[in-house]
Amino acid sequence: MINARNRYIRRATVVYAVFAGLWILLSDQMLSVFADISAIAYLSMIKGLTFVLVTAAFLYFALHKVPDEGSQLIFDRGPVSSSPETVLAFSETAGHKPRWAMYLFSAALTMAMLLVRNAMPVVSEDRPLLIIQMFPIILSALFGGLGPGFLSTAIAGIGTAYFLIPPQNSFLFAASLDLFQWGMLIANGIIVSILSEAMHRSLRRTKALSQHINAVVSGTSDAVFVKDLKGRYLLFNESAARFVGRPAGEVIGHDDTFIFEPGAAERLMALDRSIMEGCRTQTHEEALTTMDGNQLTFLVTKGPVFDRQGKVTGLFGISRDITQWKKTAEMMRENETRYCALEERFRFIFEGAVDGIIVADAVTKQFIMANPAISRMLGYSPEEITLLGVQDIHPKSDLPYVAEQFEKQLKGETQLAADIPVLRKDGSIFLADIMSSAVTIEDRQCLMGVFRDMTEQKKAEKDKSKYRRQLELLLETAGEGIFGVDIDGNIIFVNKAAAGLMGFSRDELIGRSSHEVFHSHRADGAVYPWQECPLCKTLHDGTTRSGEETYFRAGGKGFPIEFTCTAMREGKDVTGAVMILHDISERRKIENELRQAQKLEGIGQLAGGIAHDFNNVLNAVIGFASLLQMKMDKSDPLIHYTDEIMAAGQRGAGLTQQILAFSRKQVLDMKPVNLNDMILGLQKMLQRLVREDIDIQYHLAGEALVIFADASQFDQVLINLITNARDAMPGGGRLSISTESSFMDAGYVEMHGYGSPGDYAVLTVADSGSGMTEETRSHIFDPFFTTKESGKGTGLGLSVVHGIIKQHNGYINVYSEIGKGTIFKIYLPLTEHVIETGEIQAAEQVRGGTETILIAEDDASLRKLSIALLNYYGYRVIEAVDGEDAVRKFTQHRDDISLVILDGIMPKMNGKEAYDEMRRLCPGMKAIFMSGYAEDIFARDGISEKIAIFIQKPVMPNKLLRKVRETLDS
Repeated sequence: MINARNRYIRRATVVYAVFAGLWILLSDQMLSVFADISAIAYLSMIKGLTFVLVTAAFLYFALHKVPDEGSQLIFDRGPVSSSPETVLAFSETAGHKPRWAMYLFSAALTMAMLLVRNAMPVVSEDRPLLIIQMFPIILSALFGGLGPGFLSTAIAGIGTAYFLIPPQNSFLFAASLDLFQWGMLIANGIIVSILSEAMHRSLRRTKALSQHINAVVSGTSDAVFVKDLKGRYLLFNESAARFVGRPAGEVIGHDDTFIFEPGAAERLMALDRSIMEGCRTQTHEEALTTMDGNQLTFLVTKGPVFDRQGKVTGLFGISRDITQWKKTAEMMRENETRYCALEERFRFIFEGAVDGIIVADAVTKQFIMANPAISRMLGYSPEEITLLGVQDIHPKSDLPYVAEQFEKQLKGETQLAADIPVLRKDGSIFLADIMSSAVTIEDRQCLMGVFRDMTEQKKAEKDKSKYRRQLELLLETAGEGIFGVDIDGNIIFVNKAAAGLMGFSRDELIGRSSHEVFHSHRADGAVYPWQECPLCKTLHDGTTRSGEETYFRAGGKGFPIEFTCTAMREGKDVTGAVMILHDISERRKIENELRQAQKLEGIGQLAGGIAHDFNNVLNAVIGFASLLQMKMDKSDPLIHYTDEIMAAGQRGAGLTQQILAFSRKQVLDMKPVNLNDMILGLQKMLQRLVREDIDIQYHLAGEALVIFADASQFDQVLINLITNARDAMPGGGRLSISTESSFMDAGYVEMHGYGSPGDYAVLTVADSGSGMTEETRSHIFDPFFTTKESGKGTGLGLSVVHGIIKQHNGYINVYSEIGKGTIFKIYLPLTEHVIETGEIQAAEQVRGGTETILIAEDDASLRKLSIALLNYYGYRVIEAVDGEDAVRKFTQHRDDISLVILDGIMPKMNGKEAYDEMRRLCPGMKAIFMSGYAEDIFARDGISEKIAIFIQKPVMPNKLLRKVRETLDS
C-alpha cells in the first residue's frame, strides 16, 4: 500500500507536468494558424480559463484520491522502508531549500520564459498568446507555494504588460482585448498559487501525522505489527525484528510461517482470523517457536483494523516478550515488573498519541484517565477532566444520542461514533469521530474512546463542495456550448449555452445519442457515418480533436461550428468525452465579406494604376489639342478635327473618373448638400436617359435630407442606377425614385449585418424589370461583371456605384426576384452641417506672365506640353525629368524660380520628397502638384492642401494656366 501511494503521487505529478506542457505548446501552435486577432484573443482567453478549470479539477481529484495515510499506516524512517520524503517528494524537495532560493528560482524562471516568448516568431499580428506565461507560474507555485507563485505572477504581469502587449515598452494597452487577456493571466496565476498553497499545507499535515505515529511506534520496545486480512505483515518494527531475529525488511510481506515453526504459525493465524471476525480487541499470552528453534512467550494485544466505513481491513498487535519472566523463580516480582513496564509503555503510547484518548467508567460514565491530546482538544487539564463525566463534554441537546452511542460501543455493537458534537471548556463546539472499545482496568469495566477532531476535515470537505459548485456554475455560465457524453456517445451533461445553441431543452438531450440528434448528416445532406465522427474517434482512441463541422439545430437547420473534443479518463480507460462548441456563422460571414473586400481592393489598386497612366496619355491628347485650337482660326476647316479630339479626350477623362471612383481614389469635393435638390437637378437629364415607354415617378421626402457628399460623384450614382434600370426594362415599365429619413438602431444593424446606429437618408430606386437570380445578385458589384451581351456593357457601372457609396460612408442593399423587378436602397448618413450658398462668378480670363517656373514631369509628352503651354503665355520654364533633377536645378536657380510644378509620382525621388528638399532651401516656395489621384500626395505623403495646390490629371490647359496665375498672385 505504501509503495502504491508513492507510485500514485509520482504518476500524478508526471501527468500534471506533461499535461501542462502539452496544453501550452499545442494550444499556441493551434492558435498560430488563425489570422483574425479578435478570434485569437478570445480563443486564448477561453483556453486560459479552461486550463485553470481542468488543472484545478485535476488537483482536487489527485489530492482526493491519495490513499488515506491513517488507514495505511505510512511512517517515516526506521520500521518501514518507505518515507514521507518519497511520498511528498515534489513539495519536500523545495522545502529543504532556503526560502530565498525558491523566490530566486521563481524570478529567474519567469524572466527566462519572458525572454523565450519575446524571441518567438511574431504571430497574430504581434498579439501575444499569454498562456505560455502560466508555465513558470505553475512551476513556481507547485514547488514554492503561495509566495513564489505570487512573485512569478507579478513578474509575468509586469513583463508581459511592458514588453509583449502592444504598444510595447509601455504599460499602456492598445486594445481592451489585450487588457482582458492580461487580467486573465493575473487571475489565473493567483488561483494556481492559492491552490498550490492549499496542497502544500495538506501535505505538511500528512507528514506531521506520519512523524507522530512513527514516534509512537519506533519509540516503544514492544513488538508492534500490522497484518492484512491474509495474515501478511504490513508493519513490523525493529523491536519485533529483534524478537524473531530477522530484519524487518525481510518479514514485511510474509505471514507467520516465515518466522515461526508451522504448527505455531498456523495457530497464530487461526487466532488472528477469529479476532478479525469477532471485531474485538484481545490481550493474551502467546508461546511461540521461531524458525531457529528459540522458545518465546509474548504478552500480546491484538485487535482488528477498520477503514473509514467500519470494515475490517487487517489486524494490529503489540507484543512484549515475557519469556525470561516465565523462566525466573521470582514469578510474582517479575509479573509486577512486567505489569509496570507494560503500564509505562502504554502510558508512553497513550500520552504521545495525536488523537485524544479518554477512559470512562462504564457504570458512572465518569472519566478516570485522559491523555494530553484530549486535554488540548477540550481546554481542560488532565486533572480537571477526571472530575468530569460524559455529560459534561457534550451539548445537552445531544446527550440522548451520545448516551445511545456509549451503550452500543460498550456492548461492542459499534466501535465508531461519527460526527459527535463535543463541548469545549470555553463553550465552543467541534465535531469528533470517536473510536471506542471496552477495557478492564483494575477490575473496573471501562470504555476507552479515541477522539479525532474532524473540524478541519469537515471544513476541507465543505470547501471542496463549494469549489465543486463553483466549477458547476462556471460550466453553466460559460458562453461556449459544452456537453459531455458517455463511452457510447450518449449525452450525460449539457450546459445552458449548448442547449440554447442547439435549440433543445436539456431534458430533450440527456440520454440521447449526440450524433443522431444534431450530427447525423453532412452539410450537403449525405449521411454521416458514426464511425467517421470526430467524437466517435476520440471515444475510440482517446485523442483530443478539434476542427470545424456542420451541426443541425432542432428543426433541421444546419450551421457551422468550431469544436474541441477531449476524452474523459478513469485511470487509463476512456469513459467518455467532452465537446466544446462555438457557433462560427458570424465569423464565416465576416470572412466572406473580408475576401470580397480584399478582391475589390486588389482590383481597385490595379484600376487606379491604369487610370493614373491613362490620365497622362489623356493629358497630352487634350493639351496638344487645346494648343492647336489656340493657334487655329475659327474658320479653319481643320478645327472640326480638333473638336473631335477634345471630345474623345473628354470621354476618356470621364472613363478614368469612373475607374477612380471604383477604386475609391478620386479626389472628393465633400460639401453639405440636400439629397432631394440633387435628384431634382438631374430630373431632365434622367428623363433623357430613358425611353418614352418608361414612366419615372418621384416620391421625395417633404423634409430636407442634408448629407455630406460630392455632388458630381453622386450624379454618377444616380445615372448608373437609372441606366441599369432602363436596360432591365426593354419592353418599358415603371421606374420609381424615392427618398426618406430613417433611424438605424442596434437591432437593425444586428439583423441585417451592416451599418452603425444613427440617422440616415434613404434613396430607393425601384424598377419593374426582369429582376435577377440570387447568383446574379451576389455578383452585381463585382468589377467587369455584366449580363449584357458583348459590346453593350463594361461591367463597371454598379462597381462605380459601390465605390462611391463606400467613399461616402454609406451602405447599399439590393432586393430582386425574377419577374418582379429590382430595388436598390442606399443609406447615407445625415449631417447637421449647414448647406453653403453663394453666387456663381463668371469664369476668369486666362492671363500669362513672365515669371520663371520649374516643372518636373517624368512623362516626356506631358513635360513638352506643359513647357509649350507656359512658354506660349510668356513664362520662362526650367524643365526637370525626375525628382533628383528637379532638386538639382532648383538649387542652381532658386533665386530666379517663382513657382514649382511637380508630378506626384516620379522615379528616383517623388514630388513630395523633392518639394521637402526645396522647402528646406527656400521655406516660402510655392508649388502646384499634378497627379492622377490625391492619394499620391495628400493621403500617402501627408502634404496639407494649405501648403500646396493640387490639380488632378487630366488637366485642361486653361485650368492649369489659371491655377499658375492664382498661385503666383497669392
